[in-house]
Amino acid sequence: MALVIPTLSANRMLAHILNAETPQDLVLKLFENDREPEPDDTAEDYREPGGYTSHLLAGFDWNIAEGKATAPVQVFQFRGFKGDVHGYFVVTGASGKLMWAERFSDGPYRIQNNGDKVTVLPRITLKSDAG
Repeated sequence: MALVIPTLSANRMLAHILNAETPQDLVLKLFENDREPEPDDTAEDYREPGGYTSHLLAGFDWNIAEGKATAPVQVFQFRGFKGDVHGYFVVTGASGKLMWAERFSDGPYRIQNNGDKVTVLPRITLKSDAG
């Protein structure tokens, strides 16, 4: 499954680019519910597993080049949760609004033991359809 940027999130990104809305650092979270990200999703559509801590992605964490942005690899370690992790989603740090979500193409990842880990490479590519 490809990365999905919901319509409201695309509008939010444009507002940040055009300085119509103050940009915020982002927070990377995992989701346990078995769902495909959709264009009408909100953060409330994703259920976080217990036993892990979300990760802050500050603006200076990102490497931006040629219309692509990647943050450093993020490793989540679990304690006390047993179950499947189906993907990740990114929200704004202050307001908690969904920016994008992606289901793991090689998942779900099964968490069975304390100390089990999930690794995510946060990334986003912008592409213009002008041509």
